[in-house]
Amino acid sequence: MPSPWRMSLGVLALAAAVLGLAWIDVLPGGWTLRGWVEPHAKREARARHEHSQERLLLFARENEEPQSDSIVFAGSSTMERFPLDELFPGAETLNRGIGDETCEEFYRRVGASRPRGPAAAWVLYLGSLDFRRLNSDPEVVVQRVEAAIGAIRGGRTELPLVLIGILPEQGMSAAMVTRLAQTNAGLAQLCSRLDVDFVDTARAPITGADGSLSPDHAVDALHLNRKGYGVLAGWLLEASPRVAARLQAK
Repeated sequence: MPSPWRMSLGVLALAAAVLGLAWIDVLPGGWTLRGWVEPHAKREARARHEHSQERLLLFARENEEPQSDSIVFAGSSTMERFPLDELFPGAETLNRGIGDETCEEFYRRVGASRPRGPAAAWVLYLGSLDFRRLNSDPEVVVQRVEAAIGAIRGGRTELPLVLIGILPEQGMSAAMVTRLAQTNAGLAQLCSRLDVDFVDTARAPITGADGSLSPDHAVDALHLNRKGYGVLAGWLLEASPRVAARLQAK
């Protein structure tokens, strides 16, 4: 018969194994367990910061070579995931997207995201996190996007810019659909005032009849799949002939 000491070691080993499997989500309870060790909000903020720093280091490495007359795609995760080489083969594009980023965070890193040489144009996706995570009012989102556009343009008033409207997500409530429509309407008006081309995303097939993101064009609740990006790329070319001419030059 095992001694009490050996039985205690066995129980401890079993408990350690269960905790280890829960920690890596093989067993339930991992999310709660990790929250005991480090608050989820703190851990998520740290992960966002680390990811942002990794992307900025990549931008710096890319800028070791001159990148003149490039089309810069910048903004949050929709831009970071954009399959530029596949959809615009041969075009001089730079992906300067950083996922899970608010307008204020984008504003602070604009300088580090510029190519080494003058850009030919910028394609932007801004305000999504302000709309979703921060739950900001439409006019507040518009103000933050305007500040970001000003930071990009600087004194280059002739610089072509394109702003992609905030995409819907799956399963939106009627109130959220209305707030998104109001936000995008404000962004469209801003673009008209600032001579920025606007890509309307509140239409089929990406947006369903209920105003939510179509599952057929999404890889998850928030992000487009390859089919969705193909549609978005077509809308971009239609909305901005001056940028389309460069994206389709080769």
